[in-house]
Amino acid sequence: MTTRSSLLAVGIMIATRMQEDIYVSPPAVVTIVKSCMLATNVPSDNVQLYVRHGSGVTVLIFSHSFAAGGTPFEWLPWFVLEPNSVLVLSASAGQVHFYVSGAQLPVP
Repeated sequence: MTTRSSLLAVGIMIATRMQEDIYVSPPAVVTIVKSCMLATNVPSDNVQLYVRHGSGVTVLIFSHSFAAGGTPFEWLPWFVLEPNSVLVLSASAGQVHFYVSGAQLPVP
């Protein structure tokens, strides 16, 4: 069994004031999220990453405000998603580029 990172989600949010499900942990799989990289060219964009559990409970993982110039943001602390948990990205402006990596492990 490997815990090497692989791509979990990648894309661009193009609408303003948008919330998007960007990854769902498959049934019978635990997902270790190892990194999240964000970039935007919109000054003062505010971005949040949440986890929505199957029970309906939503947990804020981080919130980041981009300064003018849009320096990319990388978040590296690991966290674990239970089967069927959902990663949700929310942004106050458009053109947010995201890349999320991690590992998927089967539940015994």
